[in-house]
Amino acid sequence: MRSPASGYEWFADCATDDAARVRKRVDLGEMCVFEIAMIASDQRAEFARAVEAGQRLLKDNDSF
Repeated sequence: MRSPASGYEWFADCATDDAARVRKRVDLGEMCVFEIAMIASDQRAEFARAVEAGQRLLKDNDSF
């Protein structure tokens, strides 16, 4: 969906099981995915590493 006033697009649902749509947004630079467990744990990883892990998980349809 697209907001006429802002020009921003968003998913109609707050959750999606369509990995291809999410991958497309990531590839276009419209969305950033990351592994939240790497950020929220007591031993936090660098954000760049969490992004890399999130992108790896996104490529695996079975884990999505």
